[in-house]
Amino acid sequence: MDLNAKREEHKTAIDLLLAKAQVEERELTDAEDRDCKYHQAAVRHLGTPVGKPPLPQPDRSYLSGRAPAGHIRLDPADYSVRRLMRGLMHGDLRDCRVEVRASDELRERDGGDSRGQVRVPWTALSPVGWEQRDLQVGNTGAGLVGTDLLPSEFVDVLRPRSVAIQAGATVIPNAVGNVDFPVLAAGATHTWLATETTDLTTDTAQDLNTISFTPKTVGIRADFTRRMALQSTPAAEQVVRNDIAKRVATAVDLAAIQGSGSSGEPTGIVNTSGVGAVDLGGTPQTTTTWSDVVELETDVGTSDGLAGSLAYATTPAMAGALKTIILDAGSGRFIMEAGGSISSVAMGFRINGYPAFSTSNCPTDQIVFGNWRDLVLVQWGSGVDLFADPYTLGDRGGVVIRGFLDLDVGVRHAASFSVGS
Repeated sequence: MDLNAKREEHKTAIDLLLAKAQVEERELTDAEDRDCKYHQAAVRHLGTPVGKPPLPQPDRSYLSGRAPAGHIRLDPADYSVRRLMRGLMHGDLRDCRVEVRASDELRERDGGDSRGQVRVPWTALSPVGWEQRDLQVGNTGAGLVGTDLLPSEFVDVLRPRSVAIQAGATVIPNAVGNVDFPVLAAGATHTWLATETTDLTTDTAQDLNTISFTPKTVGIRADFTRRMALQSTPAAEQVVRNDIAKRVATAVDLAAIQGSGSSGEPTGIVNTSGVGAVDLGGTPQTTTTWSDVVELETDVGTSDGLAGSLAYATTPAMAGALKTIILDAGSGRFIMEAGGSISSVAMGFRINGYPAFSTSNCPTDQIVFGNWRDLVLVQWGSGVDLFADPYTLGDRGGVVIRGFLDLDVGVRHAASFSVGS
């Protein structure tokens, strides 16, 4: 008997056990449960057949007590991404009632199709929510307090990890359909009136354009070992949450800063037509000067862009170089310095008084300066769709968690940014 036939034999045994319990309207007995797990383990051990079967979509018929439509509450102390991941690995979500109920409610509220087995709400990826759980474990009745799942949680989860959001990007979470954002192509005009009877003869209408945002799907991947999935400690739970949230933040920053605008990828700042450009010399880490920094700001100021949420962003290597490049001959100061009192922003580092962020999601040896409020990030859906891939790392007993979310980014005013390279 070949491997595929053996796999099918074990899968048939599983189906018979489940069908028998379903017909008799009861749960599996302990013996049946052990047999079921044995056959599931055998299926995994035999590996993936040619032409991978579809990933299991566990039965949700046992769920009841759905929350009213449009109003979803979640107790962070009850929700476990790690438990959900383990259930997905084994195709058995009977221990994941809280997680599956939240997923079903989110899908019903958001509408549309899902690419994953379950939808994980942004709250479940929030490090703050998990820290609160630890603090409240000893409090009587703490588990009775639920948390509303709000669209703004997307921002709350990513803010500690995303430079674009920290710098002040405008975020439109949980969008529905395509989004058209107004862009003022020509400013308002004015005329001084000599007398009360003078007509406003030079009045011109404002030229309003729009920038359109459409859902663009990005996939993320996080690899976990079998032992990590089986851990039940708060630390292991936080590792799983952080890893998934970090990958989402990386996808956001890459698209926002250097998205190519092709192959389904949004157009980021550095590839937006009309963005200013400053030459930093042949080797920017050594040739960048204070005059270059001033030119970046002048570039934006010439278009009246020195307003809003002004900040710098560059790579860690370039940031390190700027911390060693002397500002001038006599001051003993450097281009990039600690900001002192503003320690909550990018470790407090600043360039010419403006917050300065470093991230590996910037293009090599480039500096981006501008009004980050004119960078618009649109996100669709109330969470990230996840499914477990038990095949890719199956030989090692590991699991690949793949996630999908819909995003788009765009720059309202190209002149609000200047890029040094």
